[in-house]
Amino acid sequence: MGKIIDLEKKAVIVTGAGSGIGRETTRVLADEGATVVMMDISSEGLVETQNICGNNCHPMTIDLTDSTAIAEAVSKVVETYGKLDGLVHCAGISSRKPLNVLSRDGFSKVMDVNFFSFVELVKQCAKRKHFNQGGSIVVMSSISSIVGYKAKSEYCVSKAAVDAFVRCMAQELAPQGIRVNSIMPVAVDTPMGRRAADISENVESSETHYDAMVQPLEVANTIAFLLSNAAPSISGASIPLFMPQVVDNHTFTPPHQWSQITYNSVSYGPEIGLYGKKIFYIGEQTGIDVAILQRLTECGAEIVQYKPSSIDKIEADIKWMVAECGKIDGLVFGIVHSDFRPLQFVKSEVVNQIMTDNYGMFVEVMRCLKKSRGLNDGASIVAMSSISSSRAMKAKMAFCASKAALDAAIRCLAVELADRGVRVNSIQKGSVDVDAEKSHIQDVMAVRSDTATQDNTAPLGIVKANEIAQMVAFLLSDAVKTITGTSIVIDGGYLA
Repeated sequence: MGKIIDLEKKAVIVTGAGSGIGRETTRVLADEGATVVMMDISSEGLVETQNICGNNCHPMTIDLTDSTAIAEAVSKVVETYGKLDGLVHCAGISSRKPLNVLSRDGFSKVMDVNFFSFVELVKQCAKRKHFNQGGSIVVMSSISSIVGYKAKSEYCVSKAAVDAFVRCMAQELAPQGIRVNSIMPVAVDTPMGRRAADISENVESSETHYDAMVQPLEVANTIAFLLSNAAPSISGASIPLFMPQVVDNHTFTPPHQWSQITYNSVSYGPEIGLYGKKIFYIGEQTGIDVAILQRLTECGAEIVQYKPSSIDKIEADIKWMVAECGKIDGLVFGIVHSDFRPLQFVKSEVVNQIMTDNYGMFVEVMRCLKKSRGLNDGASIVAMSSISSSRAMKAKMAFCASKAALDAAIRCLAVELADRGVRVNSIQKGSVDVDAEKSHIQDVMAVRSDTATQDNTAPLGIVKANEIAQMVAFLLSDAVKTITGTSIVIDGGYLA
C-alpha cells in the first residue's frame, strides 16, 4: 500500500527556505524523502532551517534578484545533486503603500522578488533541460491575486502576474512533462503574515479581512502533494487556501429497504488521515468510482456506498443511514450524467433529468445530511464536477449547465457550513481514461467541427482514474483543512 505523498529520491529547490512557509515546506519535503536545496538571502535563517530539518537539506545563500547568481546556482545544484524533480518558490516580500506614495522603484523591488526571480528560476531550469521528465514547479501566490486590498497594489499585482505566468508556463513546459501550479492562501501564520495582519488592523478600510490564518503546515502539505507523483495531470492551476467563515463582507467564488447499500470496514494505517473516517460514497460501481473506492479503502476509510433510486427517496435513505451507521466524516458525490445532443434535439424532460442527477441530488443529499445532523464537525465533501462547468462545449449545454450549477452550490455551501469546519470542494475533471469516458470522448468528437477538435488533446495527456482518486483522498484527509469552496481542475493542463 503506497503512500499518496512520496518524494523519495526527488531533488527539489525551495526558495525562501530561511523562514516561514519555505522552512515548513523544506521540513515536510525532507520528511517525505526528498533531497532539498534551500535557497535564501539569509544565511542565518538557512542554518536554523537545517538544524530543524536535518542533513538531507542543503543551504545555498543567494540574492534572487541577481539573474546571474540564479543561473550559476541552478547549474551548481544540478551538477551536485543531478537533474531536478521540483522547484518551490516561496521567497517573497509584502508591501502596503497608498497610491500617492507609489513609485517605479518600489514596484520594481516587489516585482523583482515576487515575480521576476521566479521567471528567471523557471527559465534557467527549463532552457538547459535541468528538469527530469514529470517534474513539478510550485510557486507561492496569494488570494491577493484575485482580491483587491486597499494600499496593496504592488503586492496584488505581483501575485496576479505570478498566476498568469503559471498558466502560460503550464502550456509551454508541458512537452517536457513539467507541471506548473500555484498556491493562493490568505494570510499565513508566519512572521511576515503576522506583520501584515498587524498593519491591516491599523489601516482604516472596508477591505475584505480575515480573523484566522492558514497554518504553514497546510500550505506545505499541499505543495508536497503537487510535487508528488499523485498529481501528474494538475497543471496551470491556482489553488486557494482559506476558510470562508472568516471572510467579512465578501464571498469567494465556495424507513424502507435500502437495497443498494454496502458497508466496509478495514484496518490499514493512517497514512493521510483516513483511518477510521466514515465516508459516504454516492455513485456507481464503474470507472472512476471503482478507482476512488479502492483508494479510499487502501487509506483506511470506512465506506458507506449508496446509489439513490430517485431524488424523492433521498431524505428517507439519509435518515436511515444516519440512524444505522452514525455520523459521517466525508462525502463523495460521484454521479455524472452526461449527454450530447444539438439544440434541435434537446427536450425539456432530458434537461430536467440531467440537472436533477448532476446538481439536484447533490443539494438534496446535503440538505438531508444537515437536517439529520449526519455530518461530523470537520467533515470534508468532494463532488465530481467537470471542466464543462467553465468551458462551453458544442451539443453539451445541459451537462455544462448542470455542472456549473453544482460548482455554484459548492461555493455557497462552503460558506454556509464553514462555521463547523466542514469543507466543500469539487473536482473539475477533463477526459478520463476509463471505458465510460472513452465513449463520451467519441460522442464529443462526432458533434464537433474539425477546427474545434484539433486542440482536444491535453498537453500532459489524458487523465488516469487513479489520479482523480488520489486527489479525492487528499481532500478528504486531515492534511489540509483550508481548501474549501474550490473547484480543482484536473485535465492534463488543457485549460491552462
